[in-house]
Amino acid sequence: MNKKTRALSLILSVVMLGGIMAVSGVSASAETEPTTSPVTTTPQTTTAPQTTTAAPTTTAKSTAKTPAPAKKTTVKKKKSNKPNPTEIKLLVPQKNGFKIKWKKVKKIKGYHLQWSVTKKFKKAKKYTKKVYLKSKVISGNIVRLSAKKKYYFRIRTYKMNGKKKVFSKWSKVICKKTL
Repeated sequence: MNKKTRALSLILSVVMLGGIMAVSGVSASAETEPTTSPVTTTPQTTTAPQTTTAAPTTTAKSTAKTPAPAKKTTVKKKKSNKPNPTEIKLLVPQKNGFKIKWKKVKKIKGYHLQWSVTKKFKKAKKYTKKVYLKSKVISGNIVRLSAKKKYYFRIRTYKMNGKKKVFSKWSKVICKKTL
């Protein structure tokens, strides 16, 4: 122990005991004498003694490498490139066709409208039709359909990611019968 550390440990030991000390000398066997003052003191309320510990200080440099602190890894949430979906607002049956309107969506390239005679849009490829419409169009007339037949409709939006089309989810399927 060096001189400063010894003096510090003596001071801390006396403070922990709640006394006052006077250090005489700086040798290894330093003596402490409690001092009393001739001044009268007023009674004070007693509190729990405070305990403090001193951190040991070292001056020698160590040659061993300390491990680097662990890096915090954060997971970035991937921004969705999909456009917002739309929905069919109005589907009016007409003779041999339909009048259709859908909800307008901003920041898209266009709409993908599909109709079929089957609910799954898969089986009857002959009777399934896909139409790509520009983003400014929000209504249309579908003509040349069979009379008194059920048709299923759905719509979705798309935008361009480079040269590739990125689609939203399909809207709810709506079923109507022509007049």
